[in-house]
Amino acid sequence: MLDISDINRITVLAAEGSFNKAAPKLSMSQPALTKRIARLEDILGMILFHRSTKGVIPTDFGKKIIADGAAISKQMTILERELVMMAGQEVGTLRLGVGPVIEEEILPKTLGDFLKNFPHVGFHIKVDNAAKLMVMLEEGEIDIAVGAFSNVEKFRDYHVESLGQRNVIFVACPSHPLFSLEASKIDMAAVFKYPLAVPSIPPAIETWFEDEHDGPLDKEKYLLSENYRLLVAVAKSTHHVVAGPDILFSEDIKSGQLKVIPLHNFPLWEAYIVMRPEAIHTPLIKTLSQMIKVTFSGF
Repeated sequence: MLDISDINRITVLAAEGSFNKAAPKLSMSQPALTKRIARLEDILGMILFHRSTKGVIPTDFGKKIIADGAAISKQMTILERELVMMAGQEVGTLRLGVGPVIEEEILPKTLGDFLKNFPHVGFHIKVDNAAKLMVMLEEGEIDIAVGAFSNVEKFRDYHVESLGQRNVIFVACPSHPLFSLEASKIDMAAVFKYPLAVPSIPPAIETWFEDEHDGPLDKEKYLLSENYRLLVAVAKSTHHVVAGPDILFSEDIKSGQLKVIPLHNFPLWEAYIVMRPEAIHTPLIKTLSQMIKVTFSGF
């Protein structure tokens, strides 16, 4: 019957357009590949390729195998990886996806503590907004995602853990014109007169922004980046206003390089750990998840 190797052979043959070109790519001889495809067609009882002197073209049956086979191959790769990780090996590579706040404040200490205990484990880390992290998780590009996800109650196919909530605050350099106003006159309308320096805004917080702004935000004049160090650096020397969880700015506020804009009724920023249900049973991911929670609770 059809197996993963056969799906790969059919895919490569269709891409190359001839047995002669496909055989070397598959580390097979041309006669062996021709015989294998013919035998497979005989077993399945259907023609997978139209043959001609110009080469081969997949039939509708062949196209169906190629289309569905890509997803099957990807799932097999994910399964193999998860089985290896579930074996409890303290070697290999963990693929971690995080939001900008997690990268800035949580990841440095967590990785330091983790690698002291597991020095032979490698990390591939991707930083992006929550929506893109979920796509990476679905596609098997990362093993675990940590960020400000919205509508987590819809993540029925995943294991979700809340890290906790933090207040969103607005900060600017001490010389910002906003601080020359009377405190009673500093509101969101006054803040929105100046450009914001922000990462991708979680939907719930963006809705709050728009409600306070009384309409859609004009993002054309914003500085948008997933790198909070860049956003903060710019805010220190310009009239840009930075918004984010309070844990991001504590050191700069203490040193006097940034100042909190006196606003009220801030929205809450909430972070989550998201992974496939089976991943929580892998020792390395379970340990990493626990360390992330410990680090977060320390802020």
